[in-house]
Amino acid sequence: MDGLAAWLVLGLALGANGCVSYCDRVADFERQWAARPASDAPEMAIAVPYPLVDRLMAARTAEIDPVELALGDRLGLVAKLLRFEVKVASVRARHADDEHVGFAIDLDFRAAGESWLVTHLDARATPRIDGRAVSIGLDASDLEALEPRLGDDAKAHLAEMLRLFLPRIVSDRLDEAAIADAASELGAFLVGEGYRQIRHTLLARLGQVAELRVALPELPVKAIHTRSKDGPVPHFLVEVVTERSAGAALGPVEPAADRIRARIAGPALAEIGNWEVARGRLPGRYDDAMRPDPAGKLRPLFDWREGAARPLVIHVLCTDGPCFRLRVAAKARAALDGESLRFDVEDGAIEAVDGSWLTELGVWWKRLGEGPIEASRGEVAHTSIELFGRPLRLRATDAALDERGLLLGLDASW
Repeated sequence: MDGLAAWLVLGLALGANGCVSYCDRVADFERQWAARPASDAPEMAIAVPYPLVDRLMAARTAEIDPVELALGDRLGLVAKLLRFEVKVASVRARHADDEHVGFAIDLDFRAAGESWLVTHLDARATPRIDGRAVSIGLDASDLEALEPRLGDDAKAHLAEMLRLFLPRIVSDRLDEAAIADAASELGAFLVGEGYRQIRHTLLARLGQVAELRVALPELPVKAIHTRSKDGPVPHFLVEVVTERSAGAALGPVEPAADRIRARIAGPALAEIGNWEVARGRLPGRYDDAMRPDPAGKLRPLFDWREGAARPLVIHVLCTDGPCFRLRVAAKARAALDGESLRFDVEDGAIEAVDGSWLTELGVWWKRLGEGPIEASRGEVAHTSIELFGRPLRLRATDAALDERGLLLGLDASW
């Protein structure tokens, strides 16, 4: 065997052995990747501001029909001359404590087209978690346990209303003490027997519809935590632990009074990409020109390094034919572009190469730098929110991607 032939045989042998070694190393990497330890720290959060909930509830509260009271014979002339009905004047969400959301309810007792008495109720609701959904609602049984109170100012107002609405021939014959006694008796009836009458009608209806429900996207959710938070903008906070949580610092999630805020930590954002690939909702294989191809040799895995200058990491694996693994790091930006949430990958760098076949890598990198990666807004942040049993329309208003992850602003409307 001449020298050239010997070198060719040696080169082929070394190439074959190297290929096996590289394939084993890529397989080991995938096994280690799948076995990474998970954390119990939340990496996703949604903050729903109570002022926004109040604004939306006000539009639906007006649709709850009032209930007429049966006065009977107890109130004498007042029962003969006036018809009273009760309507829900307002429902406002508020911070109660970490574990409860408060609801301030105003009931308006009306007669002759005027408000005679407004009573205030303070209810507390415990969030309920059912699968991927979180609900906060006014339970009818909790509302039944509430007891309104009649203050001195309310008695004085009732007395004034009696003077205005009783026929002159009647009111002229009643002295101040008699008017005050009639007002006190009327008030006691409204907050006593009158309130008991509406427990199974108006309050039951309110308990059925006054519910806030947050349904999370179809993600591998491990646990959901909820908190009510006070502060400049009191809000309800939903925190999510995914099955692959890396324990990254989530960062602040402070909503504006009229905007929902959602934050997804960078590692969770990367895992969402991997999960979507595994489900077939994103391409999982690419050809040498980085075009999606079910028969392609190149497979991506997404990762994130918090605090790094280039936090987005893409591992490119090839186990079909010559094996290799490439690690690419890049910066990423997010912005709204019409109906899409746009991700731009820029300032990329090849950090590590494990393999001897580099032709495909150059093609991959060329393709990666050619343009942005786009994703439907619904795919990235497909969270639904219902209020009063009706879905709200969510519209992304702003988006920012920093070294910690993605921050979204969402407007909610009917």
